[in-house]
Amino acid sequence: MPHYKIEKQENGKFKIRVWSKRDALGKRKSKQESNISGYTAAKKRAQELEYELEEDIVDMTFLKLDDLYHEERKDKVSITTLHTSYKYDRERARNFLGNIKAKKINSAVIQKFIDMEQKQGLKKKTVQNHVAYIIAVLNWGVNYDKLDFNRVKKLNYKDDDEEFEATTLELDQLADMLVFLKENFYNLYIPTLVSILTGARRGETLGLTWDDIDFENNLICFQNNLVNIEGKPVSKKSLKNKKKKKFVAMADFLKEELLEHKAEIAIPQLDNHICSNYYTGQITPDYLTHAFHDFMLKKYNIEMREHDLRHTFSQLIYDNEILLIEKSKMMGHSDTQITKNVYTKHKVNQRMFFIVNTLGEELKSLMCAKRCAKN
Repeated sequence: MPHYKIEKQENGKFKIRVWSKRDALGKRKSKQESNISGYTAAKKRAQELEYELEEDIVDMTFLKLDDLYHEERKDKVSITTLHTSYKYDRERARNFLGNIKAKKINSAVIQKFIDMEQKQGLKKKTVQNHVAYIIAVLNWGVNYDKLDFNRVKKLNYKDDDEEFEATTLELDQLADMLVFLKENFYNLYIPTLVSILTGARRGETLGLTWDDIDFENNLICFQNNLVNIEGKPVSKKSLKNKKKKKFVAMADFLKEELLEHKAEIAIPQLDNHICSNYYTGQITPDYLTHAFHDFMLKKYNIEMREHDLRHTFSQLIYDNEILLIEKSKMMGHSDTQITKNVYTKHKVNQRMFFIVNTLGEELKSLMCAKRCAKN
């Protein structure tokens, strides 16, 4: 279907107007000319203008294509995606591809990008994420008629020299760490304890408010996710796996510590978040990440991330041969891959409480023993 219109003017000559295809935002460019002698000449000129408009698209650089892709996608993805994976993947892609014509981006070009990134020491998974972003932009360009086709096909990645392994701690190590944190580094104590006894993610732990705690029924409701957006903490009303809420049984020991925290050190009248205190106010995701890593390195000479507490929780349950369906439910995984009819909801909740309460009592006992040993 032609994207031009030819009209005869009063003076007997012809006027043409040509439109480009609509872009992702529904907009299109147009050009027009008048006083063309003869219908055949007007039609030929209209086709030339049509080609010129399409040529603007055909010669589009990756930067321009990415701008259109980002503009169209920004209202369809979460704000955290825009400011985390989009930000870092997009920056790497744009810095390398720059003003290269999108139609000239092929497997050889992207292979150079992969080789460069892996030589710089980036992990295979990280490089794959950067490339996945580039592929997404190119595929979007094809779907929206900005490119004829995506020329990137087979790519090769070098395996990492060392596979990533999470650092996990034994109960005795956890007890020693918790005693020290409570007495010397309280800012980390409550978020660390919550993570150890619930398996919650960083954002879920920091997003907890006092309204989320059911002390009467020993339940914690995770429904907020505190994330970093351009260096500032922002609370999202959804969890990482898109669930609106997840309920986790609360150990008696955790309940005792939270009640003590609320009565003596928390500032609920100023900040309703559980992970806040008189010393620093609200604890932010960036602070928790860096403070915990630095503490473990300085105190125990261990390279450990705050997220590894989640792995530790998982390992503790595995070591105790607890059924995976219960672990998955507590950790908020979206797919247990085990029939959900093994237990009724009531029995699962009972079992969950038994699990965390057992871990909590063991931790409490070990912490008491270590305090006594010091005295």
